[in-house]
Amino acid sequence: MKPISILLLITFLFSFSRAGAQGENNIWCFGEHQGLNFNIPGPPTLYPTAIFSQRGNSAVCNATGNLLFYSSGTTVWDRNNVVMPNGNSLNGGTLITQGSAIIQSFTNPDLYYLFHISTAGKLYYSIVDMTLNFGLGAVVTGQKNILLDSLVSEKMQIANGFNRKWLLVHAKSSNEFHAFKIDQTGISAPVISNSGFYNTADAYKVGEMKFSPDYSRVVLANYNNKTVELHSFNNITGLVANAQLLDTGVSFYGASFSPDGSKLYTGNNAGAGGLYQYDFTYPFLPIIQASKITIVSSKMGGMRIGPDQKIYLTIPYSYLCVIDQPNIAGPACNYSILFGPYPKGNAFETDLGSPFIPSCIATGGSIHQDTTLCFGPGPQTLAAPAGYSGYMWSDNTTLPTDTFSGPGTKWVICYNNCDMLVDTFHVTGSFLNNVATAATDTTVCFYNNIPIVSAPTGYTNYLWSDGTTLSVDTFNTPGTKWVTAYSGCDILVDTITILPMPVVTNTMVTDTSVCILDNTITMYAPAGYAHYAWSDGTNATSDTFRKAGIKWVEAYTSCDILVDTIKVDTIPVITTIASFDTTACLVNNVPIILSAVPGYTTYRWSDNQTTLTDPFYFATTKWVHGYDYGTCRLLLDTVTLHAEPVVNSIHVIDTALCFANNIPVLTAAGGYTFYQWSDNTLLQTDTIGQPGTKWVKGHTDFCHTFTDTFKVVAASNDTTTIVTDTTLCLINNIPILSAPNGYTNYLWSDGFMQQADTFTQPGTKWVISQLHCDLRIDTFIVHQGYDTTFATIDTTLCVAYIPRVVAAPPGYLSYLWSDGITQQADTFFATTTKTVIAQNGCNIYSGIVNFTAVDIPQDSIFVSTNDSTTCFESTASIILSAPGGYTDYLWNDGVPLQSNTFNGPGTKWVYAQSGCLMLVDTFHVYSMATDTTIKYLDTTVCFSKEVTFTAPAGYLTYLWNNGNSTPVNTISQNSVSWVNMHKACAEEIDTFKTRLVDSLQVSLGNDTFLCAGDAISLNASSVYNDAAYLWQDNSTASTYTITKAGHYYVKISVGPCVVSDTIQVHEKTLVIDLGNGKAPCGSDELILDAGIDNASYSWQDGSTGKTFRATSNGKYVVRVTEGSCTATASVDVAFGACDCIVYIPDAFSPNNDGRNDLFGPYISCPVNGFEFRIYNRWGNLVFHTQNLSERWKGDISGTIQDNDLFYYYIQFKDDAGHNYYYKGDVTIVQ
Repeated sequence: MKPISILLLITFLFSFSRAGAQGENNIWCFGEHQGLNFNIPGPPTLYPTAIFSQRGNSAVCNATGNLLFYSSGTTVWDRNNVVMPNGNSLNGGTLITQGSAIIQSFTNPDLYYLFHISTAGKLYYSIVDMTLNFGLGAVVTGQKNILLDSLVSEKMQIANGFNRKWLLVHAKSSNEFHAFKIDQTGISAPVISNSGFYNTADAYKVGEMKFSPDYSRVVLANYNNKTVELHSFNNITGLVANAQLLDTGVSFYGASFSPDGSKLYTGNNAGAGGLYQYDFTYPFLPIIQASKITIVSSKMGGMRIGPDQKIYLTIPYSYLCVIDQPNIAGPACNYSILFGPYPKGNAFETDLGSPFIPSCIATGGSIHQDTTLCFGPGPQTLAAPAGYSGYMWSDNTTLPTDTFSGPGTKWVICYNNCDMLVDTFHVTGSFLNNVATAATDTTVCFYNNIPIVSAPTGYTNYLWSDGTTLSVDTFNTPGTKWVTAYSGCDILVDTITILPMPVVTNTMVTDTSVCILDNTITMYAPAGYAHYAWSDGTNATSDTFRKAGIKWVEAYTSCDILVDTIKVDTIPVITTIASFDTTACLVNNVPIILSAVPGYTTYRWSDNQTTLTDPFYFATTKWVHGYDYGTCRLLLDTVTLHAEPVVNSIHVIDTALCFANNIPVLTAAGGYTFYQWSDNTLLQTDTIGQPGTKWVKGHTDFCHTFTDTFKVVAASNDTTTIVTDTTLCLINNIPILSAPNGYTNYLWSDGFMQQADTFTQPGTKWVISQLHCDLRIDTFIVHQGYDTTFATIDTTLCVAYIPRVVAAPPGYLSYLWSDGITQQADTFFATTTKTVIAQNGCNIYSGIVNFTAVDIPQDSIFVSTNDSTTCFESTASIILSAPGGYTDYLWNDGVPLQSNTFNGPGTKWVYAQSGCLMLVDTFHVYSMATDTTIKYLDTTVCFSKEVTFTAPAGYLTYLWNNGNSTPVNTISQNSVSWVNMHKACAEEIDTFKTRLVDSLQVSLGNDTFLCAGDAISLNASSVYNDAAYLWQDNSTASTYTITKAGHYYVKISVGPCVVSDTIQVHEKTLVIDLGNGKAPCGSDELILDAGIDNASYSWQDGSTGKTFRATSNGKYVVRVTEGSCTATASVDVAFGACDCIVYIPDAFSPNNDGRNDLFGPYISCPVNGFEFRIYNRWGNLVFHTQNLSERWKGDISGTIQDNDLFYYYIQFKDDAGHNYYYKGDVTIVQ
């Protein structure tokens, strides 16, 4: 790069600046006839538009926020919602995420580049000239649909650069970025960067791409590959690099940085959806990823930062939402729904449009003051001001710093978007002059103070060795520091050493022992010191101890220090814990006096009594504390009084019990605390060994007692004795013997007490079974007997696909092979050894099978080449057999027989084996339907002149009615065609009735106006007689009559084919105001103006001009006709003398420059009944006031209007009661 000359630099500086915070983005146009207006203070208002597009919209306003034009990528509309001349048929698409963008020309502010992406991924641009069509703009002929790039995705964004702009697009199926530079030379060839992780089909096709506010980062939300990517962007070179994968896992669509760049928001557009926030105040990617939170779980569309620094986003097709504080982390960002829900046809759709990036306009730059440096040995480093995104030095260095190796001059340009600063550095001198040195040593005390040392005075700048730049510095510790003081190139170097002053420290230890019960102790430090600091933070001379422990205190004055450690030990507390409970029955509310343990100095009861005793009037619990500080004793006592009347219960219980081999148990009534039986047993239960009588007494703490008496007699018993002899096999099992059912208690001779018992060896056992007093005694005598046979089986067989079977000898009840098989026979697949045990009672067979597997020779395996093919009806079944003469068979479905059953079409194969000979055979079974299958298919094809049919696959031959013998046939006219298809056991005939709907279209015409009382007939008739019509009010005729203004649309359908069109009808009202007929005072004529341009006029005398010159008193009448609208007005004209002077300007410029910003009359006399109205060119009232001091600001609903014509009407009375009427027009000039 060649250095920029100083002249070029100054020229460039004064031609480059940013437009600042302007209104170019104050109106958004998007969705289905939707838009937002930010020109009014507070939340944005809805703004009706002619657009009907889900995605890919863009709009631009002038600097004051007035709409210029907007586009859907296929159409361009002017500010009046009218399609621009040549503004149709752009090669864009209404379903492209970021499908259009607008950039103002650097050389002509009236020209705009309109970029648009087609559904095929081609990038085009067209030129809009705002000087055409009477200032409403038009697409320049010959400058439309100019191809710029291809194979791009739906991602397109604009970045500001240094005296340039960048149009950044992304490839659809690779990681390529294409950056087009737009500057004063036009559009340059793209800068291509490869940055990213994917090179697969449509990986980057759908989803938004957004820049950070400083254009240093670019984020990609990728819907198809479910990722979010971060990249760095250089807005000097246009290069993209440093790809990072921020997030994965969901279908990301929308994205936006917060206005300050500290947060990033992304949205999930699939499933339950989600709005996510990432905190970019963290320095590293893993921490940023970990900061991710979900703001709301809703399906999210596109996002965009508004002029109010809030982020607006859509819930597709229903809601418009807002993030009120997007710079704040977490839910405090304040997400809410702003508008919605809206129905289809008036919905917000998915995206909010692409922002317009204002161009840099010609204003003055900022020149920094020159810098003079002293040059010494070695290079000097110069630093440009911080906070800029790019730097360019005169020696082509692009870093924030540069070096000087000798005296001279350098300049640096610092820029950030359109903001720029130029700094010039002059380096003078060759070496530093007048270097002086000094040495100053100081001795100070460092205890609890920080010495402050001053450098010599008389210098302009100071630098200490610790980085301090003041004339004074502080020493936190003893040591040495140097300071360099300089003025211009005069330098003083001073070294200062701080020596510590000895600190006089006295140390004391104060110990004491005290008794701390419920009291505290105060300890004092020695007096006479200026400052005190206790270890618990107290700063007084004394401190309080609430428990035993150690505290230290520092007392100091200058360097005299006292350190005192105070240790407080507690005398051990002798604690007595008592619980004194009393049971008493209270009579006639006489209190019972209860006493605490005596011998303590003071007492404190829970009812605040402080004596040894306390009266109890009712059953309750009280606590009492006793203190004796002399002996350090503490009493903790609880006193409970139980009091209620005595209740005695007496029961006599007669019981008959069985005393055979058991000891009966008697149980007293429950719910009592203490029990005592007549035999002094103290439990709730007692035993009785023989018939007789026992009593039991029970009582509680609450004066309740009872007495139960048990009279026990013996029940008779019956005993049965049985002896059973049994012979059991005790090999590999443990026999179980069981006593008879129906008894409650069992006792075996080995002490086992269950109904069943086990035998592990021959012998005798008895069991006693008892039910009440009935006893049964069984005796079991167990004998053992068994017979065991051992054998070895050696077998050699050929093994291929069929497992070989080896069987153990028959005649046994159970079998167990070593591989767990419990059948008589087991299968063998390979050479191996298995064991088998067979058992029948005590007869046991134990065998060892040695199996040797021999492979079948290849020449002994026969594969049948004669596969069997059989067709049968679907309701039947077929049994097919393999060839005979083989010993073993195995089908593929596991059947081990020679024959197998087919229940439907299919294929089966079978292995047949005999010794070492094997046959493999295959059977194919097909189903032949009873009748030939015939199918009919009616097909309607939309917007095409032909249709291609594909017959079902799987047939061997095809024959169409036109002779075609392939599965595919093309039909180009309405007709009935058929195809006959054959295969082995089946035939099918398909018939296709085809209808081609290729001429379905509708046009309701351009938007228009309707006069009051008139009607417009819309005809949507189609060439198809069966077409169905649906208008916006659900009417279904082919024609529709409009009688009032509104938005109308029709949908026409022929079968599945649908077309639609819309038309906007505005109401047109002719407003004729001839004034009040009051001629200006002193005038001899009054010009009456019909007020409507380009119409036909008829006055009372037959004249046809727009104005009429009245010269005398009288009634004047005019009839105005514009198109089909007609209106009549009249006025009585009167001439009179001058009483009041009125001045009304005919133009003003509401641009907030403080001059001629407001419009209204200037009246020289006092007025009454003042009224002031403003109408637009369509006769709509846009301003009205009855306040003489109020003026019109040139706005409609808060939006300042551009160059346009408006009409005023003014009337009032003076003090004399004379009426004054004025009407005319006023022009807004911007």
